[in-house]
Amino acid sequence: MNQFNISDNSEKKILVVDDQISVTRLLKLTLEETGRFNVITENDALRAIDTAREFKPDVILLDIIMPGIDGHEIAEKIKNDSDFRCTKIIFLSSLLTKRETGTTGKVIGGNMCLAKSVKADNIIACIDKSIGESVAVH
Repeated sequence: MNQFNISDNSEKKILVVDDQISVTRLLKLTLEETGRFNVITENDALRAIDTAREFKPDVILLDIIMPGIDGHEIAEKIKNDSDFRCTKIIFLSSLLTKRETGTTGKVIGGNMCLAKSVKADNIIACIDKSIGESVAVH
């Protein structure tokens, strides 16, 4: 069970879903080090939706190839759930190349995608780009 940190409202909540513990650990440490993100991880793809319901992330970094259920199936469930209408999904995949996604992500099939392995600055730029698209004009 994940423990949720209490954060101030300026921190964006990021859920990292990947079956590789080393990947989720590294992303959590890297993103939290910026002081801009409150990050939790989920290594069991079958628990990803429940974890997202509990945490209510702004962005989900989602691996595509995982045992039990793949990232595309998780993304479809999230997109079809009104509780997640403002949640952005960024796929992280070894199926894609940096040539296909660029360094800060590219929309492929309606979803932002990044090729693994990606530099921390590029992940942060992709998150900023995704969140920026959802910011309402006042």
